Amino acid sequence: MADSRTPKVLGLGLIMTSLFLLVSAVSHYFSYAHDAVLMEGTVEFSLDNAARQYQNYLGKLGALVGDFFVKKGFGFAVFIPIALLGAWGAKVLKPALTFKMYSLWIKGAFLSFWICIAASFPFLSEVLMPSGDTIIQDSQLLGGGVGFGLSLWLKNIMGTLGTALLLLLSMGVFLIVSYDGLLD
Repeated sequence: MADSRTPKVLGLGLIMTSLFLLVSAVSHYFSYAHDAVLMEGTVEFSLDNAARQYQNYLGKLGALVGDFFVKKGFGFAVFIPIALLGAWGAKVLKPALTFKMYSLWIKGAFLSFWICIAASFPFLSEVLMPSGDTIIQDSQLLGGGVGFGLSLWLKNIMGTLGTALLLLLSMGVFLIVSYDGLLD
């Protein structure tokens, strides 16, 4: 890069974005019930609802971001990509840091998906609706929307036991590949 300020601005921007996402996600866990009622049916940034008091530490924007990344996204596994974003910013600021971003992103992506599936899978349950229809829901939403959807998909394809075995196998393979020599 021709200008030495560019990596500094980019690295600082990545770290600040990571901090914003971290505060939004953490705050979401304490304020989601209150903020969900306020956000119902609204995603626009208008002043007509300025009287609404969001409990998320970052206000309405924090509530929307937390809802998107935690509830509709990866659940509590969202903290892995947030940490990776901060690490990427640190690496851009200080290229001499010894960790390899490619390896971290691959491991982080696997763990994010694995954790959100594993966090949703045990809590899938059938609920009988007043209309007589049966729906499947995730009673805890620990894995977010991504975990719910992938857990449901895997359970429909492989069944409960097959999904549990796949989760165990995939984590075993991940540990062996990532930490070669660990079992020696």
